[in-house]
Amino acid sequence: MDLTLISLLLLLLHLLFGGSLVSVQHTEGCNIDESLALLQFKESLQIQSFASVSPPVAPKTASWKLHIEREGKTANCCCSWDGVECDPKTGRVVGLDLESSFLYGSINSSTSLFNLVYLQRLNLAGNNFNLSEIPARIAQFSRLTYLNLRNSNFSGKLPSSLSNLTQLSFLSLAGNYNLDVVTLSWVGKLTKLTTLDFDFTNLRCQIPYSIANLTHLSSLHLSGNQLTGSFPYWLMNLTQLSQLHLSGNYLQGNIGSSISGFKHLKQLDLAGNRFSGTVELKSFLKLTNLTLLQLSKNNFSVLLPKPNPNVTLPKFEILGLGSCQLKEFPHILHNQSELFWLDLNNNNIHGLVPEWLWNGTKESLQYLDLDNNFLTGFEPSSVSYPWSALRVVRLSSNMLQGPIVIPSPSVEIFLASHNNLSGKITHALFNLSSLSALDLSYNNLSGSIPLCLGNATDSLSYLKLRQNNLHGRLPLMFTKESRLKMLDLGQNKFEGQLPRSLENCTMLTHIDVSSNQIYDSYPFWLGNLPYLKVLILRSNRFHGIIKRDSEMDYNFTSLQIIDFSHNHFNGEIPSNYFQSLESIISVDTQRLTYMEEAKYLSIEICGWVGRLHYSFTLTNKGTQREYEKIQTFLTTIDLSSNRFEGQIPSSIGHLQGLYSLNLSNNVLNGTIPPSLGNISMIESLDLSHNRLSGGIPLQLAELSFLSSLDVSYNNLSGPVPKGPQFNTFGIRSFDGNWGLCEMPFLRKCDSSEISPKTAEVEDSVFGFGWRVVLVGYSFGFAIAIWLGLGFTPWKHMRKFTG
Repeated sequence: MDLTLISLLLLLLHLLFGGSLVSVQHTEGCNIDESLALLQFKESLQIQSFASVSPPVAPKTASWKLHIEREGKTANCCCSWDGVECDPKTGRVVGLDLESSFLYGSINSSTSLFNLVYLQRLNLAGNNFNLSEIPARIAQFSRLTYLNLRNSNFSGKLPSSLSNLTQLSFLSLAGNYNLDVVTLSWVGKLTKLTTLDFDFTNLRCQIPYSIANLTHLSSLHLSGNQLTGSFPYWLMNLTQLSQLHLSGNYLQGNIGSSISGFKHLKQLDLAGNRFSGTVELKSFLKLTNLTLLQLSKNNFSVLLPKPNPNVTLPKFEILGLGSCQLKEFPHILHNQSELFWLDLNNNNIHGLVPEWLWNGTKESLQYLDLDNNFLTGFEPSSVSYPWSALRVVRLSSNMLQGPIVIPSPSVEIFLASHNNLSGKITHALFNLSSLSALDLSYNNLSGSIPLCLGNATDSLSYLKLRQNNLHGRLPLMFTKESRLKMLDLGQNKFEGQLPRSLENCTMLTHIDVSSNQIYDSYPFWLGNLPYLKVLILRSNRFHGIIKRDSEMDYNFTSLQIIDFSHNHFNGEIPSNYFQSLESIISVDTQRLTYMEEAKYLSIEICGWVGRLHYSFTLTNKGTQREYEKIQTFLTTIDLSSNRFEGQIPSSIGHLQGLYSLNLSNNVLNGTIPPSLGNISMIESLDLSHNRLSGGIPLQLAELSFLSSLDVSYNNLSGPVPKGPQFNTFGIRSFDGNWGLCEMPFLRKCDSSEISPKTAEVEDSVFGFGWRVVLVGYSFGFAIAIWLGLGFTPWKHMRKFTG
C-alpha cells in the first residue's frame, strides 16, 4: 500500500464515519487517526534486511494491518500491533518500539510519525535512516521520557529543539558516526535525565559543565569521540552517577587520588585517552562498588598495591589494565570469581601465568587478553586450559614455548601468533565446535594439518597458520556449509594441489597460500566465489596458462588483490581476463574503510564487540611488506616473474581503479599500450625485464599519481616523455634501454626521433606544472599513511587484530 492509497483510505473513512475519525475506536479504545499515521510512516520507508544491526526473526511492522467494521464493533488497529503501546484508558499511542526492525529510508519533518502527539517512549534504534538529519519537529513530542536513536545512521547537526524535551529521562544517539556535534551545553536543560549516551557520535568539544545540572544522572556514556580537556572531577557532585564511560577520546592530564570521590561508581571506563603520569591502583580500589574498570591504552603507569588481606576489594566483572607498564600479575585478581573480561595486553609481565589466576576465574572468565608481554607458559604445565566458559583467548606476541595448549570447547577466537610454539597441530584443536578464528602464525609448528577439520569445519571463519614449518597436503574437507572467510597458509612447505573443495566456501574473501610448494594449474574455479577480494598464489609452482571460464557466474568480480608472481605461468595474458574485474574497473576512493565485513567475526561480550582485520604481504614499489590493515580501495595486480609472453593486453586500460601493476620479469614483447594512460589512479607501474619495444607512450606522462615507474631492461627507444611525474624518475627507471634518449641522464635525441607532434604534446603535459606533482606525491603519501596506520575504536568497536 503506497502513500496515495493510504490518503484515499483516510478520506474514505472520514466519509463513512461522518467526518470524525477521532470517534472511531475499537472496543479497546484504538484511535484510527494514529493507526493510519503509523501505516503511512511504515509505507514511507523500505523493509530491508541489511538495515538492522541485530535483526529480529521478522520485522515488527509485519503485523501492521488495519481492519475496521462499521459502528466500531470489531477492529484490528495499532494497539494490537507489535511494537506499539497504547494508553489503556484513552487508546492513544504512548509508546513505539521499532528497534532493529529492518527500517531503511529517510525521515523528515513531514513524516506522519509526528502525528503521534501523545508519544512518551520512542525507540528507533538499530535501523538505517540513510544519513538523514534528525528532524527539528521531534520537539513536538513534548511528553517524551524515553528517546533511543542509537545506531540508526543519522547525520548532520543536532536540532536545537532537542533541548525542549524537558521530560526526558533516557536519551541515546550513540553509534551515529556521521552526526556533527560541536556542543552538549544544551543538555543541561534536560534536568530529569538519568541516562545520557553519546558514544561514537563525532562529538568535538570539552565535556560541558552544564552536565552538573543533571542531578538525577546515573549513566553517562561519551566514548569514541573527540573530547578534549582534562578529567571532569566536578562530575563527582552527581551523587547518583554509577556509570562513567569516556574511553577513546583525547582527554589528558593526570588522574590523581581524588578519583576515589566517585563513591557510587559501578563502571569507570577511561581507556584509550592521553592521561599521563603515575596512577595508584589503590585509589580505584576504594570504589568498592566497581564492577567495570578500564584503564588500558593511556600514557600513564599503574602502581599496584601490596597484598592486604584486610582490604575488601571490588568484585570486578571487567578489568582492563593494558599498556599500564605492569611487571607482574596484579594480586587483586585473587578470588575474582565474577570476572569475565581481563585485559593485560602490552605490559612487561614475564614468566609463567600463575596457577592462582586460574583458580578464582575458572568458571567465570570469557575474555582473556595477554598479548604483547613476555610470557613463556602456564603454571602448572597442562595440555588444556581450565576455564570452562572462555570464548576469546589472545596470547600473541609473547615467548610461549612447547606444544599448543588446547582451549576449552567454548572458545570462539584463539590467537597465539608470534610466539615460539612447537610441535604438531593436533586434531583436538580442530574439534572445537565453536571455533570461529584460529591464528597460530609466526611460530615453529611442524607436521601437517589434519585433512579433515573435524567439528570446526562448519564454524571456522578465520584460519591463519602463516610462517611455520608445516608440510603435507592441504585440508580437503570444506563443506557447503563452510563459513570460512579468510585462509592464510603462506610461508610453509605445503605441497600438492589447491583443494577443489574450497569452491564450497562461498563466503571466502581472502586466500593466501604464498611461498609454499603447491604444484597446480590456474584455479579458474575460484572465480565462482562471489566475495573473493584477495587471491595470493605467489612463490609456488603454479603452471600453465591463465584462462577465463565463460561458464562461471562471477569470474572474480570482487577481486581487488591479485598476486600470481614467482610461479611458472606461461602463454599470453588473456585480454578478456580483465573485463570481469568489476572491483578494479571502478573503485570508490572516498570510502576509506578497511577490508572487513560489517559483521565479520564479531563477538559481543557485555556490549563489547570485537572484529578481526585482514592482513597479508604484498610487494609494492619494489619492497615487500605486511599490511596489517588494507584500505578497501587498494587494488593491485602482480604477474611478475613468470613466463608470460605476447603483448600486454590493451584491456588493462579499463582498470581505472588500479593502484599497482607489476608485469616485470616475463618475456612480454610488442609495445607498451597507450591505454595504460587511462589508469588514472595508478601509483606504481613495473614493466621491467621484458622484451618490450617501441617508444614510451606519451599518455603515461599524464598519470598525475604515478610515483614509481620501472621500464628498465627492455628494448625501448625514442625520447622519454616529459611531464610532472616523469621529471621525478631517475635513470634506474629507464636503465638497459639503449634506444631511449633525452632526460638529464640519457643521450640527446636526434632530430629524427622527436616529431613536432611529440614536442607539442610533451610541452602540453609539462604545462600542468608542479602542482600536479605535489598532488601525486600528497596522494601517495596519504595512501602510505592510511596503509600503515589504523585506529582502534573502543566500546562497541573493539578490534581483535590477528
